[in-house]
Amino acid sequence: MIRFLKQFCIVVSLGLFVNPSAAPAEVVLEVMNPRGEISGAPYRLPNASISDLSSKRVALYWNGKDGGDNLLSALEEVLRAKYPKSIIIRYQGTHQISDQLADKIAKEADTFIYGVGD
Repeated sequence: MIRFLKQFCIVVSLGLFVNPSAAPAEVVLEVMNPRGEISGAPYRLPNASISDLSSKRVALYWNGKDGGDNLLSALEEVLRAKYPKSIIIRYQGTHQISDQLADKIAKEADTFIYGVGD
């Protein structure tokens, strides 16, 4: 930007020396934001956290990536040991959960854990 301004000043100065009798014209510069205007998605607060998982239905979702199933299996063992009355429900799919599956999980579970791998 500074380089551009220096070059601009040089060009303007040369223009004045070429025709010194000409009256200086009014120059109007418009400063624009190069980032543009981006409107964000509507903001929604997250659901309240569940303080205790006892007797809750816990959904574990695996997106099919390598190692994610191992993580969720280990997590399931920990949850079953710590909360024996809770129900663990396993789901599997792609990285992006379809609206139909999201609705099904919302009806069947009290809380949700999304596991990834790699």
